[in-house]
Amino acid sequence: MDTNERFDLLDSGMKTLGTRMDKLVTTFQAYSAKTDERLLRLEQDVAVIKSNYATKADVAEMRNSIVLWVVSAFILTQLLPRILDAIGAN
Repeated sequence: MDTNERFDLLDSGMKTLGTRMDKLVTTFQAYSAKTDERLLRLEQDVAVIKSNYATKADVAEMRNSIVLWVVSAFILTQLLPRILDAIGAN
């Protein structure tokens, strides 16, 4: 094999390698675009979650409201009839 044949073979191999690299770059660009879209959707989902989640203060406020409601219901159902009987309203 002479020098020209070796250069031709090397040149052919480089062209094949270049074509394969072009295909790989195109594939990676497509994956990159899909990854960008997925990341954007993920960021939007996290923003929605953050805007709707309950903070510790929200939970404490609701707990206090529930305790107040339960105490009020107890007073209404247990003590009010006795008070009314005591004043003769029944």
